[in-house]
Amino acid sequence: MDFITYLQSQHVYRPESKNELESKLQRIYHNLQATRKTLKPKQKWSNISHADKETIKNLKEKNYVCLPSDKCTDFCIIQRDTYTQLALVHLSDPNTYQMIPRISAKTVEKKINSTWKNICQHNKFPSFVLKSFLSSNTDLPRFCHLIKTHKTGPDIKIQLIVSNTLNEPIQRISCLLANVLKPILKNVPAHFENSLKLKCI
Repeated sequence: MDFITYLQSQHVYRPESKNELESKLQRIYHNLQATRKTLKPKQKWSNISHADKETIKNLKEKNYVCLPSDKCTDFCIIQRDTYTQLALVHLSDPNTYQMIPRISAKTVEKKINSTWKNICQHNKFPSFVLKSFLSSNTDLPRFCHLIKTHKTGPDIKIQLIVSNTLNEPIQRISCLLANVLKPILKNVPAHFENSLKLKCI
């Protein structure tokens, strides 16, 4: 007798709990399961009402950006021109950012792959190591930002986000460097593994 047949032949049940709250939760669970079975397979449900969807759609058509806030549960609606201007002002800091000519993912791929091939040839790495970290058919990371609604003051503060996807040109080399350099971090006095170590200072 296989394992599935054995389970089907047994009368397996969950003993009733003496906790009133748990009993109520079990009834709710069974009611939800019964309701789910009565639904159509392709029927879609949303926690946003039809009126809310229409409002968001109209705001987007009127040149507004709708997005969640940073580190909060707030929902932000901001004019698209203001949203773009906030990003441009932040990126205009010459001490942090530098403008470069327009570049494609293919150009970055060629530079990274060329450098990696030279390293492999100089150190006589096996061919499978060379091929494992070559980049191909990648895409450049995209930039966006969220509004910091928890920051007070006359100026709007933003949180920058760069979508480092699994398909960016430097993804494979970055993983390799992270694994190689990670053991060295224990010798760096200013490195903290987590925020709990800040309390020990």
